[in-house]
Amino acid sequence: MKKITQFSLCFASFLSLTPCFAQTAEVAQNPFQETLSGVNTYDALYPLYVVECAGTQVKKKNGTPGGPFGHVLVYLKDVCRDTTVDYPKVRKCAPGEKDLSTPNGGMALSLDQKYINTRFIATDGLDLVLNGNLNEQGTLDQAEMNKVTEAIIASGATRGIKISDAAAKAKPANMSLDEYIASSALSTGTALRFGRNIRCVSIPINEAMLDSAINWVNTQNDPLVTGKEEYHWGLFDECVHFSHNVIAAMGIGDHVNPTEKPLVEAAEFSSIIWRPWSPMFHVPMNDIISTEENAGEAKIPSALVLYNNKKELAKFNQFGRFAATDGAIIWSANAHANNEVYDTHATPLFLELPILQPREKKMEHALASPSATMLSDNLAAYRTRLEDVMNNQPSYDELLHAHGDLNTPEFKEFYLRYASILKQMDMDLIARQARLSPRE
Repeated sequence: MKKITQFSLCFASFLSLTPCFAQTAEVAQNPFQETLSGVNTYDALYPLYVVECAGTQVKKKNGTPGGPFGHVLVYLKDVCRDTTVDYPKVRKCAPGEKDLSTPNGGMALSLDQKYINTRFIATDGLDLVLNGNLNEQGTLDQAEMNKVTEAIIASGATRGIKISDAAAKAKPANMSLDEYIASSALSTGTALRFGRNIRCVSIPINEAMLDSAINWVNTQNDPLVTGKEEYHWGLFDECVHFSHNVIAAMGIGDHVNPTEKPLVEAAEFSSIIWRPWSPMFHVPMNDIISTEENAGEAKIPSALVLYNNKKELAKFNQFGRFAATDGAIIWSANAHANNEVYDTHATPLFLELPILQPREKKMEHALASPSATMLSDNLAAYRTRLEDVMNNQPSYDELLHAHGDLNTPEFKEFYLRYASILKQMDMDLIARQARLSPRE
């Protein structure tokens, strides 16, 4: 991890106890840059995963800057566009439809305030989504911008999207609607690194989790595409709420209902995570570290703790795993260096109360931690945590002896499944470590 700069604007906020704005600029290696036997290492170890990426404020050279807190999107592996409908809809890819040995076998979902009949635009492939298919040595100029705009339109990403009256007034008269939507998505819904420095977290998922995310995403759009409702972007219903809830639909963190809760919300709290209460301001960079906590740092629960936490038990029963998992990696990348289009000096901006575990410090700590940024260290650390739970887990008979009220068919079924999943997790983890070991 290379630390470039860090500074904080929190001191005055500390004195007044008002929210602070904190900025950091750390860089940790992208896990998708490594290979294992000719295949991307992360994809070789984890065939399905979600990536959440937040980008800093965007600003074209001599242009007006975007929102100060930037933008966030989610990328789902093994997700394809549903071409049977004329609006954004996604589905699980058919077998062989995409090459799942590369990071490009999925789609990004990004909310945009210009849309009224959909919450998101869906774009193909992680390289396009993050890099605009532009190599690191290439120059980002208007020709490259036009090339990516054409690629977005050709993919069908813009088909059927309707925009608000305000967006329509801003559209140049000589530009088609598809071209306007696609060009507006640059450095936001796709080619995120064209104009933004990014912080991301990658999390392995399973089939049940992917199915749940796809269902949630499409269900959100149902009343919009039918014309029963229109989407209207607002402070309590924007990109960070959408991305957060896609991940929550997979059992990682808790769902946020932006229409019912205020801007300041309780950070996802459960007896399993066991962390001090802290208010959570829903802005993009805050959500990246929150997601990393929920997937990478959450405790692996004992059988008794899990069984007594009905909310987490329901997630376990639905998805057959814990939110905490090996392979939850946080990473970062700077905006494209050879850049004729964007200023690229913005640093990640957080919104928080400084006296309550500022997420700026959490991000700094995570990006400096080998167990949060390097796969081999991450697997070793998770195995230590997993074995600690397994070695200290009371047997079924011991639990019944200590807690007579657990002598029920329901608890017995749960315990047997819990023990089986723990054992399978340990076997899978050992196998992944063995695949990595020849590289070390």
